[in-house]
Amino acid sequence: MKYLILAAIIMTNVYEIACQCFPDRHNTSYADAWISCNKSVNPNPVHSTSHWIMYDLGYVYVLGQMHIWNCNIPEIQEAGVRRLAVDYSMDGVQWTTWGDTELESTDASGFYEGQEGPDFDGLEARYILLTVKEDLGADCACLSEIRIKTSGLSTSTDDPWIPGTALKLFPNPAQDKVIVTLHIQEAVEGTLEVSNLSGVIVHAQNVRTLPGLNDFTVPVNGLPPGLYVAVFSSLKEHVSEQFSVINE
Repeated sequence: MKYLILAAIIMTNVYEIACQCFPDRHNTSYADAWISCNKSVNPNPVHSTSHWIMYDLGYVYVLGQMHIWNCNIPEIQEAGVRRLAVDYSMDGVQWTTWGDTELESTDASGFYEGQEGPDFDGLEARYILLTVKEDLGADCACLSEIRIKTSGLSTSTDDPWIPGTALKLFPNPAQDKVIVTLHIQEAVEGTLEVSNLSGVIVHAQNVRTLPGLNDFTVPVNGLPPGLYVAVFSSLKEHVSEQFSVINE
């Protein structure tokens, strides 16, 4: 699942998002790369079906310089990317286009140091979407590493959890399951429903909450790709959040 590449990202004390600890070099291992051999529906409808990877940073960050390591695996070096489209978003649904960036091919060496990508220059976003617009001619697409420097969390947006009741969904887009995190002030009994944009309920379950954060897992692997709405309802509360489902 393309969004799980985020699991390889670590935060350092200087707010630098990175996939590796060794500065500016990347090895030649499959295990440390993103490889997509099946095009799928892009979270940004502008790009339709494509090879893509989306980063959910968890919160809104003030972004700076991106550094990109193209495919550095000798056996599939031809799966490298020639041109990437870069988009960003606050919610993973509404996207703004930053533009395209051109990539150089690699030398498939453990000393490969990558190249500078876009400089976001203080742009604020939670989601970054990279879409392969042009590859080197292979059936698959591959990137070895992405690093984005930040100056920390945005101070111009509200706290991620507002007073009262709120929903957060992860991952978004989802492929196998979506984790619904409900923030609520008191213990209640209610229902958690997922419906498509036509209002058809595709999942429903009764839930009991405790004060604070509550996580519920909703399977989505049998749903058609598209947009859905998760809704929590009780006698006192009604909150919803939109998410999308993709297929590989």
